[in-house]
Amino acid sequence: MGVSDFSLTFVLIGAAALFLPHLDPRDSRARMALFGICILLVWRYIGWRFSATIPPLGPNLASLYAWMFALLEAAAVGSTIAFITLGRTIDRRREATEMRTWLRGLERPPRVDVLITSYNEEEAILARTIVGGLGIDFPDLRVWVLDDGRRPWVEHLCRSKNARYLTRPDNRHAKAGNINHALEVLRREPDAPEFIVLF
Repeated sequence: MGVSDFSLTFVLIGAAALFLPHLDPRDSRARMALFGICILLVWRYIGWRFSATIPPLGPNLASLYAWMFALLEAAAVGSTIAFITLGRTIDRRREATEMRTWLRGLERPPRVDVLITSYNEEEAILARTIVGGLGIDFPDLRVWVLDDGRRPWVEHLCRSKNARYLTRPDNRHAKAGNINHALEVLRREPDAPEFIVLF
């Protein structure tokens, strides 16, 4: 890394310190500009990796390892798509206000079930997720933890938090199978939910 690279780094840090506190997080133009800078930096790095750090491709372990590792890093196209997706937001405040008016006009609020899929998470992470689900301000809400690991401590955690616990006898089709099993169980309940929220 030469002097010019250090200079560019300090310029970027200084510009971020100067301008970021003044940007409106709801302004999609500012968000897209920042994500655009991130995309440029990611691809500049990928270009540098392939042009300056990888040995010529040859039939030896060191060369193959270096190329395989660089190709994994080049999967940065996934982060590029993520940056573009995250840079575009929709302001749904007006829609939320309209839905609130509709909701207040109903004789009774609809039943809403929050489904939290779980397989191998730590207790602290799962507990925070359950608390987040239970913290939703809605009158007729149930929170379900769909435990694909069939762990007794998860059932105990759900009871202690006043969340519902549901497991299944197998792990077929991973998370999608877990959700589909829960939907089938809830569909058969006499007080089946009218809306489902996935956490």
